Amino acid sequence: MLPGQLSLFAESTAPSTSVVGLAVVLPRPCRSCGETMAVLGSSKGPHAAVAFCISCNRHVAWVSKETFDFVTAIIDHVGRPEDAIVVRSNVEQRN
Repeated sequence: MLPGQLSLFAESTAPSTSVVGLAVVLPRPCRSCGETMAVLGSSKGPHAAVAFCISCNRHVAWVSKETFDFVTAIIDHVGRPEDAIVVRSNVEQRN
């Protein structure tokens, strides 16, 4: 790229305070492949973030604003985790 030339593409790496790219362990497995690990992606529409299955890359969950804010606060306070974050559901499982 020439000096002073504008880039047409955004940076591909997420800032260290972003949830994008974080690995999470979900409370329920992917409906397509049964995997419980997912990676967080950027927001879409009214959602704070999205989770995609690490095995089949399908959408597995939307991340609530409350969860997003909590994880962001943790990252801001102690830094970006290297291990997967375990996500628990606050909805009781019914038989």
